[in-house]
Amino acid sequence: KFSKLESWSGHWPQLWFLFLLGLCQDLYFPGFWSIPIEERSRAVAFVFGGLSVGSVLGEELNLDLAEAAWVSVLPPLASVVVTSIASQLADSLISKGVETTVVRKICQTIAFVSPATCMILSSVDLGLSPWEVVSILTGGLALSSFALSGLYCTHQDMSPEYASVLLGITNTVGAIPGIIGVALTGYLLDTTHSWAMSLFAPSIFFYLTGTIVWLALASSKPQTFSKTDQ
Repeated sequence: KFSKLESWSGHWPQLWFLFLLGLCQDLYFPGFWSIPIEERSRAVAFVFGGLSVGSVLGEELNLDLAEAAWVSVLPPLASVVVTSIASQLADSLISKGVETTVVRKICQTIAFVSPATCMILSSVDLGLSPWEVVSILTGGLALSSFALSGLYCTHQDMSPEYASVLLGITNTVGAIPGIIGVALTGYLLDTTHSWAMSLFAPSIFFYLTGTIVWLALASSKPQTFSKTDQ
């Protein structure tokens, strides 16, 4: 735990290792993105679901660097179950003739609205016990795994040829709010002294606005990005 800024100096080798590990992880994801549409949700869920399994094993083997509470195992463990259900459902609907865009919108809407709803329930005073709050948040975070059958399949839906490029753009742009969000959350927490206002309120806002934008603009219609012959 870094209680002082000076304490970071003795941990730079580990920090550089984590930085390089994260950098290398982003290089291999675009490489597996050519998958038949009827199997796409299951294939993507299988690959990304491995991340959840790894999170669980890391906690159980005391490999978590932050020494988080063991309850942090619950969301990734639940995500493994939800991911398998969501992927089977999405592929089944597409195989039965449901429009791909509709399926992606349904899955991503579940992925956005579910955690937002659970955060709202956890923020208001309903007299819930700590374990009930943990259960609600775990369910919300697990249901966000529907995104693997929503957004994370859309790149391939739009363009199998350029899916890796689209994924790279998505992940790059998506990383920016993650960087800003850490500083923003810390600032709001210092200002409001409330986790509900500093963490839950911004998250709920972006989940709900993201849902509106996704429903209005998202499309899995194949796109042609190649230059036409002159």
